[in-house]
Amino acid sequence: MVCYYSGDELDTIYSSDEFTDSLKKESKSIKSSNLIKFLNSLPTNKNYYKSGQRNKFKRGFRKQATQSEETQTIKKVNVLLNKISPHNVPKIIDGVLLELKFYPHLTNIVTESILEKSILQSTYCTHYVDLIIQLIKVHDVKHIMGKLLIQFKEKYITNEFLDKSEDKSEDKSEDKSEDKSEDKSEDKDSIPEKSAQEKYDEFCKKNKQKDYLMGYAILIVELYNKGLIHLNYINMIINILLNKMYYTKDEELDNAETLELIEMNVYCLHKIFENIKIKRDLKSFIKKIDLLLKQKKYKPKLKFKLMDIKDFY
Repeated sequence: MVCYYSGDELDTIYSSDEFTDSLKKESKSIKSSNLIKFLNSLPTNKNYYKSGQRNKFKRGFRKQATQSEETQTIKKVNVLLNKISPHNVPKIIDGVLLELKFYPHLTNIVTESILEKSILQSTYCTHYVDLIIQLIKVHDVKHIMGKLLIQFKEKYITNEFLDKSEDKSEDKSEDKSEDKSEDKSEDKDSIPEKSAQEKYDEFCKKNKQKDYLMGYAILIVELYNKGLIHLNYINMIINILLNKMYYTKDEELDNAETLELIEMNVYCLHKIFENIKIKRDLKSFIKKIDLLLKQKKYKPKLKFKLMDIKDFY
């Protein structure tokens, strides 16, 4: 049986206490919260405002792009952001705010672009954060910024290393019950050798990951120094980095890939402690660093870097 309701009847149903209460309960359910987390984890489609059409009267049936005013606004903002320098920050801020005046719904995309640029171009991070401050005042993007920071955390500061270390421990336990010589021969046969291009791509990816991790550390410290995020967020990032180091076994430090990841974490930690304005806010982590220095057999350059953190206090 199909029920039909008029517009007035639907308004009455939607405004009733019974409907609003059931809607609130549903929004707080596990399914709804999981769906919201999933939707927030999806990357923004920055090309949704682009459109195009095919001109069948032209030879070759070529695609002729039609740019909307929104597309032009995004391009103008990106041009302004690429021109930012210590000498023109106020001018760039005024230009971006002017472009968004008539298209405020593009603010989310612009905010994401600014945060990404501050990570990739950490030299100008402080200027990008000044722009974020103005966007918060005019367009109230602070809640959007929080969601984006969580997305970037999962992108640049992942737990891949912890997963790898667990996998290695499982593999070792399995190897004890089998013949080592047979496993080695099987591994050699099953793992194809990487081409020169694949090795080069992997090398470039690792270098970019280092830059992104360092840029992310600089960004969150700059945001905290200017009162845009809470200390709890900084503490969470530091704990992630320290845990990755703590759960690394000494024998795994001989592995080049593992050692490279540890170096990234140490240098990232040093950058956070070095740039934070109120040093006493992170003093509680010194005990954990002492524990690492006592238990882990790091190379001298990593030891000295951790000792440099202690020297801040």
